[in-house]
Amino acid sequence: MAVYALDMNREQPEELLKRSIDEHVSLEQDAETFSKKLVKECLEHIELVDSLMRELSEKWEFNRIARVDRSILRLGITEILYLDDIPPKVTINEMIELSREFSSEDSWKFINGILDAVLQRTKKDEDCADIRHPWEHRGV
Repeated sequence: MAVYALDMNREQPEELLKRSIDEHVSLEQDAETFSKKLVKECLEHIELVDSLMRELSEKWEFNRIARVDRSILRLGITEILYLDDIPPKVTINEMIELSREFSSEDSWKFINGILDAVLQRTKKDEDCADIRHPWEHRGV
């Protein structure tokens, strides 16, 4: 919610996250901590994440990607690149489920394709020379 709201409003990320948690969900402490970490990482690396999304969605203009899909991709790419404790395949499945619930009927295919391409990219060092190596610490 906070990543989507940021795309819409350009408000301060910390306030958006706090308001999203306070108003919309009742989370257990672990889930709240994870949500804050994910959004923080996403916002900290948003330029790289968006750059990777632009590159991998070569047939789509970035601004024409639905905001919901863009937000789901930002979260998924961030999880794959920066959160060690979640297997990438689990991340991809979770993002597909989010897209099925909150986006258009076929958006899950687009989400799956982009996230799978990110995962494949992280497995090939020679393909990663043109961007920072955020996945080196993952041992992927």
